[in-house]
Amino acid sequence: MFRLLIVDDEPIIVDGLFELFAQHVGLEVHRAYDALEALDIVRKTYMDIVLADIEMPEMNGLELQKHVQNQWPRCKFIFLTGYSDFSFIHSSIRQGAFDYVLKTEGDDPILAAVDRAVRQIEETFSYEQIIKNAEDQLVVATPLIRKEYWLELLTGEISGPAERRRQFDKLGITLDSDKPYFMGIGRIDEWREDIGPGDKSLFLYSVNNIVEEILTSNIRVETVFYAQDRLLWLLQPKEELGAEAAEIKDWNRYLLGLFETVQSSCSQFLRLACSFVVSGRPHEWERLSSAFERLTGLFVHGLGSAKEILLSDMNLAQIEEAPADRGALKRFPLLEQYLDQKNEEKFFGLYAEIMATVQEQGEVRTSQALEIYYSLASAVFSYLNRWGLLQKVTDALGVRKLFTIQEFASWDEITRYFADLFRMLFEWRNSTADSRTSEVVITIHDYVDKNMSKDLSLVHLADLVYLTPFYLSRLYKQTTGRSISDYITGCRLQTAKELLSGKALKIHEVGERIGFESPSYFTRFFKKLTGMTPQEYRDSAR
Repeated sequence: MFRLLIVDDEPIIVDGLFELFAQHVGLEVHRAYDALEALDIVRKTYMDIVLADIEMPEMNGLELQKHVQNQWPRCKFIFLTGYSDFSFIHSSIRQGAFDYVLKTEGDDPILAAVDRAVRQIEETFSYEQIIKNAEDQLVVATPLIRKEYWLELLTGEISGPAERRRQFDKLGITLDSDKPYFMGIGRIDEWREDIGPGDKSLFLYSVNNIVEEILTSNIRVETVFYAQDRLLWLLQPKEELGAEAAEIKDWNRYLLGLFETVQSSCSQFLRLACSFVVSGRPHEWERLSSAFERLTGLFVHGLGSAKEILLSDMNLAQIEEAPADRGALKRFPLLEQYLDQKNEEKFFGLYAEIMATVQEQGEVRTSQALEIYYSLASAVFSYLNRWGLLQKVTDALGVRKLFTIQEFASWDEITRYFADLFRMLFEWRNSTADSRTSEVVITIHDYVDKNMSKDLSLVHLADLVYLTPFYLSRLYKQTTGRSISDYITGCRLQTAKELLSGKALKIHEVGERIGFESPSYFTRFFKKLTGMTPQEYRDSAR
């Protein structure tokens, strides 16, 4: 939907054009009776097209054009003029006016000029153009998008082989999505006092440059900057190594040796104390999240709390193998996201995965069971408070069981309890949204029915229900299956027929009753929809 502002110091012209364009599908029409009023409107609301008279008191159309296009350079200006001297027109075109129409030419050229402006705007924002612009920007944004992709996988997002291959190719990731990888993580143990906050990123990149310089002769490297003092490297032997790669029997020792060189270089050249941990065996991509969790655990156990450590996850008794199902727990934030988005299918799919991780163990009071239970309880209370549903849940199910896991005899009972609770929350959210939508539609219908002679512009109707015009238009059509303008047109036509069937009102008075101040516009409106003029209809109804 595009916004059109009509500006003229002659009210009859403004109102007539307003009524003309109010029937135009895809236009949100505004009006102003002088240039200063128009400026007030455009300071608050972006306008796609301005249809303005050139000669107006206090500020003429050319001055208005300068002010508007300073704020909204893309706005299309169409000038109405009665001048036979075209110097004004030439000036407007030099300032970037889109078109001009002589007032003496009638409505059709005005309609055609606005349609041309709409088409040009649509071409500028066409699907193909938007996609092309996005592709151009994607080249610049690829590093950031690639980082976000890795962070999603590290937190447990599932990615199948086909999708992984597609993303690797799209994001320019040089690793083989079908082959296993090794992993390394680096930590800046302590920043030098002379390194300010703005310089830390520079030094992180410097550490990464050292890693790439030392490793990339034999290894493909993908770097993820995942924290202010941490880097992750995903590593694969290069295919061209061939038999040489096979000769490296102990990749654990080989990687430790390479990162020992990295560590020494960071200390010598950057004067930074850095620690590194590596995976001593390759991992499949499906285990990326659990491999990452296992490796980061090295930093918080035993030797990991010291400075300038260099460790592998091989043969370390204090680091147990992270369970394969840990990835489901790391996706817990997605559960809350699906709840907020009212995405019931995805929510219960992930919920089943998370609850199954304990179901298989059969124990209710394991550390994993306690973590899941109290995470769910915390999410529920947060949700109830944000949406004002605490009292409803208390009345329907009670909340006592949310305080302690000891209220339940089995994990099955816990799973059913939370499933019932979440289903109830989805139902309440959906019913609340439906109720609000129904209230909006009822309010619009009631106002239109009782105020047909008043302002029924989309802008005014949107103000009544505290929504934006565009959103109200879309919401109304989604709910009723037709546009607001269709409803208004239907109401006006039906009321006009009823009034014309009687003799109490003159034809121009009937037009005024349904919002047409100009008899000619009322006649045009009625004939377009019925094939008869108002007088012909009145005669036929006798």
